[in-house]
Formats: sequence, C-alpha cells, structure tokens
Amino acid sequence: MAPIEGECAICTSDLKTEDAKDIAALPCGHTYHWVCVNGWLQAAPGAKYNRDGTSKENFDDLHTESFQNQALIDELLENLNREEETHRQTMCNYQALLNTKEEYEELQVVYFEKALNATKSVSFRINVITDE
Repeated sequence: MAPIEGECAICTSDLKTEDAKDIAALPCGHTYHWVCVNGWLQAAPGAKYNRDGTSKENFDDLHTESFQNQALIDELLENLNREEETHRQTMCNYQALLNTKEEYEELQVVYFEKALNATKSVSFRINVITDE
C-alpha cells in the first residue's frame, strides 16, 4: 500500500499509513479520519458538502467498499498462506521420499555386495572342490 500522507481535513491531525482502515477518502479527493467525517456527516444528514455533491450516502458507499476490498484482500492473503503451507508440506513429503529412496539404494548396494561376496565364496569353494 502506498504511504498515506497529509492531514485530516476536519481535525487537521496527521493521517498515518498504519491507520489506513480508519481513513476515509470522499469522491471530492479529501481525506479524513473515519470518526471525524462520520461525525461531520451525522451532524447534517442528507446535506451536500462539496461542489461534487458528496453526502452521507456517497461516504457510506465508499467506506463500505473499502471494508469489502479489505475483506477480499484478507481472504486472498489467507488463501495464499494456505497454499504456501500446502506447498511446504508437499516439499517435505518429496524430501522424505527422496531420503527413503536414497536409503533404499544404499541398502541395495549393501545387499548386492553381500550377495556378490557370497557368490564369490561359493565359487571359490566349488573351484577348491573341483581342483581336488
């Protein structure tokens, strides 16, 4: 999110990026603290406040849309986190399979070495017996 700069057009306090969910921007382009502008709009319901016709209805729609957008962002982030965890688990499973395969191959080498030694031993005994 881009940094929010400026001050509330009502109370003149600084607007801070970390308070973004508590900041409202009206169609006129002015930014306010949600609490400040909501109180201001409550004071004269239905009145037009700017040349562009900003009223409480415009503000409520804008603020609701902002919450819906944030809810969508939160949902997408949650889905990405779940997907990341699934990928991590899949990688762990593949690593475990790879380790198991490597262990299996090492056991095969040991087994074949023993079998080869046993075959050599039997072959040697057969040669000794046939030479006698």
